[in-house]
Amino acid sequence: MLELAASLLTPVAGAITYPITDDHPAIDIACRNGAEVRAAHDGVGRSSWDRRMGWTFKLAGGSGLKSSYSHLKTTAKQGNYKRGDVIGLCGNTGTWSTGTHLHFAMEPVSKLRQFHAFAPPIPDQAPPSPSRPSLLAAIEDLGIKVDRLERCGAANQLAVYHRGAQRLCIAKALDSNPKLLEKVVTHEAVHITQDCLTGLHTPTSASLANHLKQHGGFSDATISKFFQKNINNTRQVDVATASLSPEESQMELEAYALQNQGPLVAALLNSRCSKPQG
Repeated sequence: MLELAASLLTPVAGAITYPITDDHPAIDIACRNGAEVRAAHDGVGRSSWDRRMGWTFKLAGGSGLKSSYSHLKTTAKQGNYKRGDVIGLCGNTGTWSTGTHLHFAMEPVSKLRQFHAFAPPIPDQAPPSPSRPSLLAAIEDLGIKVDRLERCGAANQLAVYHRGAQRLCIAKALDSNPKLLEKVVTHEAVHITQDCLTGLHTPTSASLANHLKQHGGFSDATISKFFQKNINNTRQVDVATASLSPEESQMELEAYALQNQGPLVAALLNSRCSKPQG
């Protein structure tokens, strides 16, 4: 679930409404209390305490590159660090912290839009796209039977995932529209991921929201805001969830919110679902 948790990053840079200061020259990142915080670049680091910012770890690298990490629960000792090394644990220290989060800043902090000029991007460790299996192939690798039929469900739906039976029906009409097919398969892959949260071969499923609350420490408000901002057609979601229970409605909302985020959903499917043995 780290892939989805990473999508809940909350960037705040510029004018703010909370009555602490008039400006916020950094990025706030929501995180679980005690979660590891890692160095963004190589450098010499040291920690300090500030009444307002709490425990802060500052890292100074080459060519004037500097970064700071505030409101930490604990910090690492002074020394040399490589990018990716743990330099502290996420916390809620300091009077200017209104909840567990990481206050991350880089210099010059007044020009966050120019981050790329100071820190090189992390290399993509994923293989090139042509070698990646399709999401549909990944679904079939889980042992889920994929049926290509003229119609799926009583309402002529484009696709239906039958949990418990581990069967996915996809309408043949989608063959003429590859982009729509990709979106529909991604939508159903979210439901399969939800099924995996309670065990793929059980008749039950669970929402991603509940899993994030229980295991990620995120609040209802943060999770709801994330899913809602990714909904493109609220009317369509309202119609689709009108007769569903609250939990089923949440699961359907999640599928609509993530149906255009294929790489994220593929990562969730891979991390939450286990391939059959033998």
